[in-house]
Amino acid sequence: PRTRARRRAARARQRRDPVIGVVAPGGAAVVALAVLGGVLSGGQWPWVLATYLRWPQTIVMLVAAATLLRLGWWRSGVPAAVAAAGMVASLVAPLQALETVDAARSETLRIAVHNTGVEAGDADAFASAISDADADLVVLLESEDIAGELDRRLDGHALLTASAPADAATAPPVVLARGAWPASVVPVDGGRPATIVRAEIAGQPLDVVAFHPLPPLVERWADSHRRSIAALVEGVLPRKVPHVLACDCNTTPWSPSMRRLLDAGLRGPTVLPTFGAPAVGIPLDHV
Repeated sequence: PRTRARRRAARARQRRDPVIGVVAPGGAAVVALAVLGGVLSGGQWPWVLATYLRWPQTIVMLVAAATLLRLGWWRSGVPAAVAAAGMVASLVAPLQALETVDAARSETLRIAVHNTGVEAGDADAFASAISDADADLVVLLESEDIAGELDRRLDGHALLTASAPADAATAPPVVLARGAWPASVVPVDGGRPATIVRAEIAGQPLDVVAFHPLPPLVERWADSHRRSIAALVEGVLPRKVPHVLACDCNTTPWSPSMRRLLDAGLRGPTVLPTFGAPAVGIPLDHV
């Protein structure tokens, strides 16, 4: 019986291994091409979705690599080359966005970005997080429901008021700050308005641009996202004073949208996961 069982297992492996040997490198090639298409697409949906959701793809690549390793993938040059190229393309893509930013040497302004979601948030938990971060300026997104609660709970912070454009379809970002700094709302073609705060560091002006474009999950949102980033770069970010972008950018460090922001002179995107951690782990929120 043991001999027959071994024979059956050997025959099953002989039937299964060739299939896996085709499916695994094929899946790796599809993922690699999707990532490449997303990087080169300039933000066109659905290709841009490939760069938006990179970590699940990396998991697929690792599973494919483990499967091929078990099968002795190095014995066949073509699957090995395809899988290796796919893994390299997927894993090194974020490196194009990395740039060292010098540490602050004097007085600093601490900025925090929170997206509390479309439902009522836990005001106590967010107030505690803001206090722990010792933030001077707090950008709140999708947070109109608890902005007033946070204003009452945070000593030393005040809710900065600014009038939204009459044609604004959605509410602008809400800002809490320790300083009584002026705030204004500017329309952004193709998307949500931005809030601009004229802050000060050691008597010098600093514009903090709070922004929240739509995620490129469906074609209509992707078009709005692309137009919003373009309008921000062309009409809002060219400023006469130093400026900072604080946003739930819905933009990964390796995406075409981030490349546009970096080309506009911004530096230092977040590379740690800010959404879906630890299961997915996508860095979308940046200062």
